[in-house]
Amino acid sequence: MFADVALDLRMPLIAVLPLENYERFFKGAALRDYRRLVRRAQIVELKGSGDPQHAFFEAGKYIVSASDLLIAVWDGEQAEGLGGTGDVVKYAQEQRRGIVHLNPCTEAISRL
Repeated sequence: MFADVALDLRMPLIAVLPLENYERFFKGAALRDYRRLVRRAQIVELKGSGDPQHAFFEAGKYIVSASDLLIAVWDGEQAEGLGGTGDVVKYAQEQRRGIVHLNPCTEAISRL
């Protein structure tokens, strides 16, 4: 949703791809959306290798490092594996980045 809004507003869209063949993690409609958005984005390929979870976390850290403000759509729960949203939010807090937390479960919006 954020990517589509950014494109509608003519904002640049940057897709950070954590590892080669990243699209293998998507199926069905999500894969179609991924391909559609990647065609319109500036691509940053991190080319992580080995454990995908480690590559996901490295991509999250890259995004935090490149951002002044992180907008986290997050249920507030611990990450199920390394590199989940909870890990990225914790990293952003450690880096003293501004964070806006949008909780889709409670519909609450807060600053962390």
